[in-house]
Amino acid sequence: MKMTLSLVAFLFLVGCNDSKTVEDTSSKTIAKTTPVAVVQKKEVVKEKQEAKKVVEKKVIVAKVVSPADGSKLFAKCAGCHGNKAQNHALGKSQIIAGWSEAKITTALNGYKKGTYGGSMQAVMKGQASKLSSEEVKALAKYISTL
Repeated sequence: MKMTLSLVAFLFLVGCNDSKTVEDTSSKTIAKTTPVAVVQKKEVVKEKQEAKKVVEKKVIVAKVVSPADGSKLFAKCAGCHGNKAQNHALGKSQIIAGWSEAKITTALNGYKKGTYGGSMQAVMKGQASKLSSEEVKALAKYISTL
């Protein structure tokens, strides 16, 4: 009986430590998990590359100002100068209706630089500084037609 019990215990231990079974099991596990890990890495790398491409793309939008835009730009000016540029703005400025395009361009650029204007210089500098050079041209062209 002791011998049978010893033999059963020996076979049990040998059966549990069968290196072939362990190797087969572990190689199957590796074979199953390795491709999944590789696929996941490729997807992450691909996502990073796509994100990098998106970041690298720069969209440049050019603002096109046509002479027709001068009327839209003048809507802000009309509050003080009048719809036809016929008013002394806030009772202090010159009437700008009838000014030439060149005179208006010079005045607006001077306001932007702070080199033009009298008592209304501070107010007009704040307004003119927001205008691009294209907007100054469009606005001057429009006001010269009033």
